Amino acid sequence: MREIKIRGYSVEKLCGDSQWVEGFGVDEVKLTNGETKYFLYTPYGIYQVYKESIGQYTGLKDNTINKDFPDGIEIYEKDILHDPVINESLDIEFSG
Repeated sequence: MREIKIRGYSVEKLCGDSQWVEGFGVDEVKLTNGETKYFLYTPYGIYQVYKESIGQYTGLKDNTINKDFPDGIEIYEKDILHDPVINESLDIEFSG
């Protein structure tokens, strides 16, 4: 059984080069003013993330291998992949 991993783009500016955070669960919180916010739970804390950025890890990796990603880059829902052989971009959806 594979590990459940969720990724989202943080609303707040984070230290470092990226605002992407990875965690293990998301909560949708509806406020009394009608606004809805989304929170991603990580081992390091809870981050507010944009709804459109939330995606689950598909269990697949691409074949990009470098010093930062020796096993390839993880593919999440809503990622856009580009296939240089057929020169086409693909949107990723996950069901299951």
